[in-house]
Amino acid sequence: MEFLETKGLEYLLVLAYLVLLVPFWRLLTGSEKHHPRPASALARAQDRPWFAVPDGFHFHRGHTWAQEEARDLVRVGIDDFAHVLLGPVQGLELPEPGSRITAGEEGWGVEVDGERLPILSPVSGSVEEVNEDATRTLGSARGDPYGSGWLMKVRVPSARAAFKNLMPDRLARAWMDDESKVLGGSLSGELGTVLQDGGMPVAGLARELAGSEWRELAMKALLSD
Repeated sequence: MEFLETKGLEYLLVLAYLVLLVPFWRLLTGSEKHHPRPASALARAQDRPWFAVPDGFHFHRGHTWAQEEARDLVRVGIDDFAHVLLGPVQGLELPEPGSRITAGEEGWGVEVDGERLPILSPVSGSVEEVNEDATRTLGSARGDPYGSGWLMKVRVPSARAAFKNLMPDRLARAWMDDESKVLGGSLSGELGTVLQDGGMPVAGLARELAGSEWRELAMKALLSD
């Protein structure tokens, strides 16, 4: 008799446990639904590209940009992707005001580790002004490529016409994202995995990827080969 009473008590305890478990589980899952756990810092970093592409800029496939300043005047410079690829620049060789530059042809040059690299102009026109501050403080071009790091102001017949053969910001983001994936996919080991996962590469990426042949890689990316 005592055995039956004991078993009956155990059954009641189990039943009570099950009854209480259902609302507790609903409360737990409902709380997680409305208050999801924050993503890790790594996951958030991987959602962001390692290069900046601001709104309102137009891009050449040689990794230069142009932005309208007036109806017939644009600012130009080197994009963030190229700055990360090249790393610190030791010299800027800009044309004199009054010089004429042509879209898709060499507009100016940069010096990196004793090597001169030609940079293609994104637009055609007459050089109105060069950024002397950028030539004196070379880090500004790399640290703020779309702001204080602009390189030249170019007088063009029409800014709208000058942008016809350039990529707007939205398309440029997709293009550069593809470029970074191609770089990552061509690599083996830890560095390739970092790039493919959206990780932040070091400045001077070309040297990390190609070693002594970094110039060839950089020239290819800049369409200067």
